[in-house]
Amino acid sequence: MLDLKKAFGNQYKVFHDPSWDAETSDSRTEARRLGQEPWYYELRGPQVMISPRTDSTVTVRWLGRGSEALKRVASRTVKLDDGISYIIPNEALKGVLGAVRLHRKRQVTEALRARGKALAARYGFKKGI
Repeated sequence: MLDLKKAFGNQYKVFHDPSWDAETSDSRTEARRLGQEPWYYELRGPQVMISPRTDSTVTVRWLGRGSEALKRVASRTVKLDDGISYIIPNEALKGVLGAVRLHRKRQVTEALRARGKALAARYGFKKGI
């Protein structure tokens, strides 16, 4: 199974599926212990949600009319009331990510980091207080 957090966690925001919130703390601990937590990971964007489906495929749920790039690589397409669900092999996912807009993590450059440290020093910010 593709672990979305390990594969794309440094570029994109990885969310938990809403069903993760319905789990009890004991069942969450058990899922983590058994290595099942990656089944609850998903990548989201304004019109798209990507989540694991099987060990070798992911589901891309697109709200709206769909995407030609996704149609080309999808092994199966399912029409829904509010959009289209594409079943895509894990190997094709990297190419698909360029065609969909996902919530990205903020990339902090060295210049921004240096500016933050300078502002913290100027205003007397002390870590841990």
